[in-house]
Amino acid sequence: MPNPRSVRPSISSLSFRARGVRLAIASTVIFFCVQGWTQSNPKFKVLVLGLPDSNHPQTGAAGIKAVQEIAAGQDYTVDASTDYSKVNDASLANYQVILSVMAWQGEMPAAAQQSFQKFIESGKGWMGFHTSTLAGIASPAWPFYDAWLGGITFKGHPGTRQNGTVKLETSAAAASHPVLQGMPATFSIHEEWYSWNKSPRGAANIQILATVDETSYDPQGTGMGSDHPVVWTNTKYGPMIITSLGHEPEAFSNANLRKLIASAIPWLAKSGTTAVSPTLGAPRNASSGPSLVWDGRHLLLRSRSAGTSLAGLDGRLFPGALPLTLP
Repeated sequence: MPNPRSVRPSISSLSFRARGVRLAIASTVIFFCVQGWTQSNPKFKVLVLGLPDSNHPQTGAAGIKAVQEIAAGQDYTVDASTDYSKVNDASLANYQVILSVMAWQGEMPAAAQQSFQKFIESGKGWMGFHTSTLAGIASPAWPFYDAWLGGITFKGHPGTRQNGTVKLETSAAAASHPVLQGMPATFSIHEEWYSWNKSPRGAANIQILATVDETSYDPQGTGMGSDHPVVWTNTKYGPMIITSLGHEPEAFSNANLRKLIASAIPWLAKSGTTAVSPTLGAPRNASSGPSLVWDGRHLLLRSRSAGTSLAGLDGRLFPGALPLTLP
């Protein structure tokens, strides 16, 4: 007959398990409070420009949809526009980031160009795709934009869209860049491979992040050789990423392009966000929303608006507490 003492949990074991249950329940409460709070109190706003044109009739909509999906559950919100009506000083004051998923800055109305340039020079973030790399061909010319992209001039692209291999730069600076973290060293994507009269590499403030391997597709007379950038950045003003990827709607379903976008958005906003609290990511000047507080013995979930602690991980309840029943 087994010794009853050998199968009966000890008091300390039961206490430990109870604490574990309380911790799990309280963590769940905190998670849902934080999720609800961050979604209703975004840290920053993103404007996505997706303009349809005859060569890319569906790409803008696909790019907008991709960004909205990426933003779901994140601590920022996304507004979308299919024209340049939001590219003005008053509207852009509400945004920390612009994503031009399908927009050629060279065709912006003059007033919109001026507002866009102010936005960039103020240090806010921008990411441009595909047609945004059509530098050097606008009429009238836009010297600011052309110089910002590296002083290049669009040359052309193959007559057919093809799979090609994108290669991340291997320099220490590129390898440590925040937008490339978690990306594979190479990846394939079906694309219309733009080329220019020269590489922007070596231009002032330009850092190349990825190139395309021209041996992985047929350039059909439009090649640039071994240095054919497809993702790069200019460090002169605020954070920016420019990529020639994004011709077809399917490009925005490519897992690695989406990963690039997901990493880029918070990085692009780094100079335009309110200071963030180390507790829950809430702006320091927030007047509402929960926060975590350590009172020396207990981790508490505190309501800023009510000024009362809601629940401790030790099972204690406080004024205004959540209706928890803990073992």
